[in-house]
Amino acid sequence: MGKLCIAAFVAAIVLFAWNFVAHVMLPIGAMGVSALPQDALAVESMRTTIPESGLYIYPYVDPADSTAEKEEAMNAQAKAGPVIFMAYDHDGREIMPLSSLLISFATNLVSAFLAALILTQIAGGFGARFMTVVILGLFAGVTMAVPQWTWYGFNGDFTVAALLITGGGWFLAGLPLAMIVKPDKS
Repeated sequence: MGKLCIAAFVAAIVLFAWNFVAHVMLPIGAMGVSALPQDALAVESMRTTIPESGLYIYPYVDPADSTAEKEEAMNAQAKAGPVIFMAYDHDGREIMPLSSLLISFATNLVSAFLAALILTQIAGGFGARFMTVVILGLFAGVTMAVPQWTWYGFNGDFTVAALLITGGGWFLAGLPLAMIVKPDKS
């Protein structure tokens, strides 16, 4: 169990460092993201018309209140545009508080530990274990990024960036995981 914890900790550090590099030092972090045009006007309008923080979608019909007519009207609104998927924090917040960094690292640690557990069941050498982690990373990226592109309209550049960041992170994290974790002999 000690080796699993060490491997997970090292891999979590690698993932955390990669995410910093990808988001801050490389152009990947800005792919598909744009500044809000006329932001002062848009923000003032949102402050007065959207009183609560939340995740907003437009057009939207509450599934509990859906009818064929409402669905048809929603589809017509979507075709006419705009279509919006927005995470909104009415009262503001810090962009990168310590709590978010700690949660990010903890998520990396738990994910790396789960990958390490899987590796204990992989027969074969370093290459098989490494490729298992790479495939797990690609699986995670595809199952998260592609549905967001498909259903919520996240643009192609953002989707590619998400795949590069996730896949690249697990490629790098796969190296220490595959070096440290060995198959379970039981």
